[in-house]
Amino acid sequence: MSKQASQRFNKEVKEPEQDGRTTIFLRGSQTSDQINKVLKDLYMLQKPEAVQLSKKQLTLRPFENIEDIERLCQKYETSLFAFGSSSKKRPHNLVLGRLYEHHLLDMVEFGVSNLKTISELKSTWATASKPCIIIAGEQFRTDSKLAIIANLFIDFFRGFKAKSVNLVGIDRVLFISIDEHSVIHFRHYTIQLHKSGTKQVPTWI
Repeated sequence: MSKQASQRFNKEVKEPEQDGRTTIFLRGSQTSDQINKVLKDLYMLQKPEAVQLSKKQLTLRPFENIEDIERLCQKYETSLFAFGSSSKKRPHNLVLGRLYEHHLLDMVEFGVSNLKTISELKSTWATASKPCIIIAGEQFRTDSKLAIIANLFIDFFRGFKAKSVNLVGIDRVLFISIDEHSVIHFRHYTIQLHKSGTKQVPTWI
């Protein structure tokens, strides 16, 4: 292959453009087995747009001083963060946040319960595949705070920007709903394709 042809080929097969939505995963000075599993699963859902720091961050307290997290995000070139901790007052605590130009835009604190891990469910999917995200619940549209949470979830899990998506390549669904007690349910499903009995091929959207 000539040099000119090689350059043209490389342009045609270049990687999809990234939108900078990489997440850094952090652990506080005290965590629980449950919150460690949550961080691990969220990291798996985010890969490869994810950075995981194995060392506990002893001084991080997002709601007291966000500057340390901002510095870590800038150092690792991430615009999203997930911070896990656990204490008597706030057991199994998860903080999700996003930054704009290296400064905090917003963050939300969650208490985690009724965890079913990916390994328990034996879920598998292609690395770097884009999930189908479903946000279900009228409250996500009528309540301004919940609307921000819904938008935050979309930012976290939408992955790289794509001009089109092959329906055959969609192999998982993130289903986020809210019940009458304002409890948010986060579920992850994998998709299996079966013969439909028709020769019609799924179209591109």
